Amino acid sequence: MGEALAAYEKTLETANTPYDRYVNGDDSAMSPEAIRGRLLFIGKANCANCHSGEDFTADRFKNIGLFDGQKLKDPGRFKITKDSSQIGHFKVPGLRNVAVTPPYMHNGMFKTLKEVIDYYNRPDFFIKNGVNRDLSLSTPLGLSKEEISDLEAFLKALTDDRFVSKATN
Repeated sequence: MGEALAAYEKTLETANTPYDRYVNGDDSAMSPEAIRGRLLFIGKANCANCHSGEDFTADRFKNIGLFDGQKLKDPGRFKITKDSSQIGHFKVPGLRNVAVTPPYMHNGMFKTLKEVIDYYNRPDFFIKNGVNRDLSLSTPLGLSKEEISDLEAFLKALTDDRFVSKATN
């Protein structure tokens, strides 16, 4: 069983993304939109605060406001730990191959990457009373439509070419 699982995991390794080629010196590997999106990811949008490292996850749990105790009732990590400070905490996912893994969030509430970015851009518009929401989401990001598109282009650039072709066939 272990060998089978290891063989399967090898098929998920991602090393041939536009992003990887770009950081390895191919300046034409990413579109100008994706390059601008990368700067937003590590800057204004503050995504790298939670999505960092090789697989773009901090391997921790965060509360992004997807628990309100009324409409959204999954308490997340609290269900396991019974620690009230962890109400609404969920594992920060890695972003490798994110363009081919919808729906998004623990409950599948967002169908597209653009919807995810729209949520982070203005969380109160979607969920008014997110319990224990992380302070990094206490104010809207203020991203323009162009910046949202650029950030989406960068996220798509984290997807290995072999998975993109499977998703489009």
